[in-house]
Amino acid sequence: MHKKVEELTTDIATLKTQSIIEDYFNVNTSQIDLAAGVINHLYKFCVDANTYVDIEVQMTLDDFTDNSLLTLMTPSDALGQVNIYAQSGNNDATSPSSQSLIYRGLITKETELQICVTTTTASIIAPKRL
Repeated sequence: MHKKVEELTTDIATLKTQSIIEDYFNVNTSQIDLAAGVINHLYKFCVDANTYVDIEVQMTLDDFTDNSLLTLMTPSDALGQVNIYAQSGNNDATSPSSQSLIYRGLITKETELQICVTTTTASIIAPKRL
């Protein structure tokens, strides 16, 4: 019995160090217009150093869009360089087109991340579709 109590105490201490710091959920409430051939920035957020993140994005494009690229990346630095953490591509000429991006990993230094989409033709994301 004493050993079980020790094991539970250890498990609780471990769980406390791995608790969820922030659980954020967002759904767009208005239409998002996407320009063709450019990086359209959808959301930006900061992550503390040495933090595990679990990011899930689901997007539905309501126009006939041949190609779209959903990206989780850092903003460009002074040299114009970015770090890409995850990408999801879609080549679907039907409407609506649904696309997902999932990233799970350790962010080792304080980082600003952004979720972006690039499309070959102008498109829209209707309310409640991102």
